[in-house]
Amino acid sequence: MDDVDSMPSPTPSLQPKLKDVSYDELLDDTIGLSLKSLRSIWALIFRPVEYYSAAKTPFWENRFSPSFRIYAGLIAISTGMRFLYRDPESPMVQIYTELFEQNLKEAPTDSPFIGTDPAVLAVATLKWYLFAAPFSMMILYVLLGLIYWGFGEKLSAVVRIRYAFATMIPASLVGLILIVPMFYGPEISRQVFSMTGILFMFAACWITSYKGAFSAVQTKSGRAGRATAYSVLILIFMLISAMAAMIIGTILGLKEVAATLA
Repeated sequence: MDDVDSMPSPTPSLQPKLKDVSYDELLDDTIGLSLKSLRSIWALIFRPVEYYSAAKTPFWENRFSPSFRIYAGLIAISTGMRFLYRDPESPMVQIYTELFEQNLKEAPTDSPFIGTDPAVLAVATLKWYLFAAPFSMMILYVLLGLIYWGFGEKLSAVVRIRYAFATMIPASLVGLILIVPMFYGPEISRQVFSMTGILFMFAACWITSYKGAFSAVQTKSGRAGRATAYSVLILIFMLISAMAAMIIGTILGLKEVAATLA
């Protein structure tokens, strides 16, 4: 018998109870964001210079949570809301259903997907897209941290990567908040928030980086110019990661449906 199988379980008296677990641990267990993470997000929004300054120390001054961990937690929450995308009535599924309807009309007669419900293809594609998106985004933001140097001071690769994820945290919060009106609001609110969402996210990146990431730049015009360039780069990388995830999602989604038809 393996050692793992024979390992005794803690007695009930030694197991953690609600009163023994801090709220910090409880939040970390349930949503992956502790109170320290929430304090870090608060600092990023209202005192970003303090958070970016802590990013230059080995352990974030023991005050803040790492930006990668916070970003991963926000992405996990967003991905956990994937049921919004899988609802046949959701705008995203409807858009992809229409695309697959058009593609099926133009598909060759020997295509294995002829006669397949386009909504089935849409849901399968979006499922795999949501699986691939977090990985593609994280890889590209690590790359951004490695290639962008213009912070007005010499920073190590680790700190630059921390900066990239820190800048994305407020924008990710904006995206998370916008999910509600986009999927539950009336049609007009869906259209408005779909069109303005990128602008809101750009503004969040710009303000955060202007106040925090480029605080070493002496002039306001210099900070504004670098914050603009950096925010544009972030949005470009966001678009590339979304396109990569969608390609992966489409390939894997079609393979999944094809396997059920075989």
